[in-house]
Amino acid sequence: TSMVYEILNNPFYYGQMKYKGKIYQHKYDPLISRWLFNKCKEVQASWKKKPFKYGAKKWIFKGLITCTECKYLLSSYARKGINYVRCHHCKSTHEREGEMLKQVSEVFKSFTVPNHVLEQLTQEIKKNHNREQEFYDSNVNALNSKIKPIKKRMKTLYQDRLDGRITAAQYDEMIIEMKDQEEDLLEQLKDHSKADKLFLISSSYVLELANRAYELFESSQTHQKRQLISYAFADLQAKAGKLVWKLKNPFAGMVTCAESGIWLLELDSNQ
Repeated sequence: TSMVYEILNNPFYYGQMKYKGKIYQHKYDPLISRWLFNKCKEVQASWKKKPFKYGAKKWIFKGLITCTECKYLLSSYARKGINYVRCHHCKSTHEREGEMLKQVSEVFKSFTVPNHVLEQLTQEIKKNHNREQEFYDSNVNALNSKIKPIKKRMKTLYQDRLDGRITAAQYDEMIIEMKDQEEDLLEQLKDHSKADKLFLISSSYVLELANRAYELFESSQTHQKRQLISYAFADLQAKAGKLVWKLKNPFAGMVTCAESGIWLLELDSNQ
């Protein structure tokens, strides 16, 4: 275990090495990315901070519902093969998980959008994606334009060191500063890429949930039900076994329009 710990904390694998308390770039090809190394550090930092005995169980509502009376999170447990949800703190709610699932299913059943509105929604999402793509491309180009001169300066700096125009200490100080700047810009690039991917996933979910929410929820597995609930509900509380909820947009608007029977699709082009 100590050897594994040393490996997971050794920056050499992503391109840097420790020498006399300092970090230097080495000339060998990195085996992993800096992002993956940092992700491993995050996992180490969170290790054993969750109760694994209970965290391994597949509870649909665990960590998703708060009590309206005491504002504590409701817990889940099983007895004789039946899952229950309850408030350990004030005891105001103690209900079968299945009964609460029925209430959530009814909410998803109300996500009904007429076909002509769904077509307009599809077209609007395409327009939004085009605008998002332009924004993404603009930011990526701007970041790349900043990274390129940094790489060029580092290359020149290396040549100056070889030719003796600067000392080793001067080179180390400047190269570390430039490398930090480059890594920061590369992390920003990754964030933009992640945001672009999330936008596409979110758009896909909106369309999928627009008319098939109930069907998808009923046929999904436990972890998928949790994802659907987290995606659609902004807030979920329980009062004596009855759910009190607030939906995220655009689902809140879908339910309101479905209840009123009035569908006025006023999607601002600037939103």
